[in-house]
Parts: sequence; C-alpha cells; structure tokens
Amino acid sequence: MTSAIPRISTLFGWKSWAAGTALLVTLTGAASWAHPGRTDARGCHACRTNCAKWGLKTGEYHCHNAVLSPPPPPATTPPTSGSSNRSAGSASSTVRLNLQISQVLDGDTMVTSIDGRQRLLHLYDVDAPELGQPFGEGAKKYASTYLLNETAEIAVISRTSRGLWVRVSIGGQDFAKLLLDVGLAWCRLEVEDDALKKCEDVARKAKIGLWGQQQPEAPWTWRLTHGDP
Repeated sequence: MTSAIPRISTLFGWKSWAAGTALLVTLTGAASWAHPGRTDARGCHACRTNCAKWGLKTGEYHCHNAVLSPPPPPATTPPTSGSSNRSAGSASSTVRLNLQISQVLDGDTMVTSIDGRQRLLHLYDVDAPELGQPFGEGAKKYASTYLLNETAEIAVISRTSRGLWVRVSIGGQDFAKLLLDVGLAWCRLEVEDDALKKCEDVARKAKIGLWGQQQPEAPWTWRLTHGDP
C-alpha cells in the first residue's frame, strides 16, 4: 500500500500498445453488456444512452469482446504515465475485468494473475490498517473471507510500478464499502465519493471496528514512522 497514487490519463501507455502488447481478459457476460451502440474494430465503444442501467458512466469506454484493447489515443499526443493528478478515474482510463483473487496480502491489497503474470491489486478508494496496526490482521482475514479464490469484478483505475489501483466488486457489492461498513478501513484522503465518506462516518460514530479505539491511527500516519510495506 501507499498513500500517494499517481494517475495516468489512460490505463496502458499507448507506446506499449503500439509495440503490440495485448492484455487478454475475460469480461463480464455478454448479456450484461448487451446495450445499444455501434462498436469499433476492437469491439469497443463509449456508452452514450441508458449507461447507468448497464453499470457504466456516460461516455465510459468498454469492450464487448474477449480481447481487451486500450482506448483510442488522444488526437494530439500519446498519453504519458507521469501524471500525479489522482481523481476518480476518467471514462477512458477505466477497464473492467473478471479476475480470480489468488492471494490476500492485507485488507486492501490482493494478488491476481493476468495473462500468466501475477499482479498486485490495491484498493483505490480505501486504506485498511497495516498488518502491524490494530485491526490489520482482522482486515486481512475479512478480505480473505470475501475474496480469496473468488472471481471478482475489477475496475482498473490506474497503474503504477507497484501494481494496479482498482475498485473491487464481489457478488455485486463494492468491497471498499464493505470494509468501511465494518470499521476496517479509512477513506483515502483524496476520495471524492460522498457515499463512501458517509459509510465511514456512520461506522465512526457507532464506534464499529477500529473506531472503538480511543485514538485510531490512520495507516498513512503509521507508515511515516514504520515505513511502507
């Protein structure tokens, strides 16, 4: 985990795709993506109408075929990977995958396999206690109960050298919200989701989970003196 999450304007650098790199994934079932709109040569398009019905944002670029290609490059210059602007994720940068969680490292960090390679997944919206903190082991156990060896829907928001920053849904439920509901995570400082903030506030006021401590220490503060695992 880390407290700073660099953003990139598109998930996969255009140069690497121009070199022929392809990410093979299994997308959600065809029935769930069967909505109007012509697709491009890759079987992808941007949602324009009734997007919420299909779990998409207006303008969100997504694919209907089994081979996922990157969003088209901008008309001016190729995207760069050095941007430090962390926002909620633009339509062009969000990719949705169905992936099996093979390991749970802590409450907000998991491991999956993509095209035969292991990749780290970090929850984008919440920060769970580190393993050396109170409730750190509890958060890991909770995540393992829900996610270990299960296939989850992964919305990839950004990529860094440390892995993919994602939102995870299991059984139609946002796992970040589940952690907040039981008092096993903080919203990250940059989060802009009011619904998630409300979940944290409810748990805090009810003294659920880690909020039952007299002075719970946020993981980003803990890492300043103990280092980033």
